[in-house]
Amino acid sequence: MVIKVKVFYKKNDRNTKKVFELLRGKNFQIVNKISDCDIVIIVGGTDLILKTLMEMRESKPFLGVSISGPGFLCETSIATLSKSLKKIIKNEHKIEEVTRIYCKDKFTSPPALNDVVITPSKSATIMTYVLKVDGETIWKDQADGLIISTPIGSTAYALSAGGPIVSRGTRTLLIVPINSLNPTIRPMVIDENSKIEICNIESKTPCEVIIDGQIRYTINGDVTIAKANPALLIKFDKEFSKLMRKLEKKTDISENLDISPSAKFIYKTLQHFGEMTQKEIEKECLLPRRTTKNALDQLLERGLIRKRTNLRDVRQSIYFIP
Repeated sequence: MVIKVKVFYKKNDRNTKKVFELLRGKNFQIVNKISDCDIVIIVGGTDLILKTLMEMRESKPFLGVSISGPGFLCETSIATLSKSLKKIIKNEHKIEEVTRIYCKDKFTSPPALNDVVITPSKSATIMTYVLKVDGETIWKDQADGLIISTPIGSTAYALSAGGPIVSRGTRTLLIVPINSLNPTIRPMVIDENSKIEICNIESKTPCEVIIDGQIRYTINGDVTIAKANPALLIKFDKEFSKLMRKLEKKTDISENLDISPSAKFIYKTLQHFGEMTQKEIEKECLLPRRTTKNALDQLLERGLIRKRTNLRDVRQSIYFIP
């Protein structure tokens, strides 16, 4: 049996050469169209995986391949890909349906694998809103924003905002307020088939919807969020414990390590968005260049992050969590 594979990767990434070498043979056939493939392999970090899944119109089983090591969306790495491909050939893998959500106001967004975030376009600005679930008003709140997360997204931005860790096989959604001014409001876990409405959204600045940290647009009224078609994740046995150990390490770093607030903020940003250049970090975190540089130096000195040359622009480095 020949397995047809469509490969997505970053241009000029030298690691891709090894991937194609492993796929050349009697067991795999590389194809150009998603409609022709049996599985999709995405080589890169979280950022590329999220972008690729949003652009795919057809749900195909996908395998995330990281450059450094397994992550929350990568079941394997370049170093272990050969073993993973052998497991696929022997059918020693599972295909797990992973919940996704979409957002609708005046148009329907691409599906989000991690989360949909509603927040003012200017940081440190409060917004007011009314939350409804299945037509019932749950609360009226003043906060920095609101996160609607899938189970797999519970270890991303929602976790940093105080949400719980939810098994990705659980058929639920999370509602996590960001820095609510009301101390009685807490994160909620609801059924994945629930209809979520965010109404009467007001702020001093325009508010935005952010889809998986990749797409953002200005809100034009009330927002509805509901379950979309699932993503199909290729999963191997005995991987969850590795991810939990990695999560424990990240949680300990972000909560207990004696580093500056800006360093913690940048670390959490890299957790959420994946690898980024310094310019991208400055733009996302709205921090001055000098503050960003000092924070990155702290994280590098402690071995919490690494950097490598950006092959598209050798004047810049790409920072990532190993």
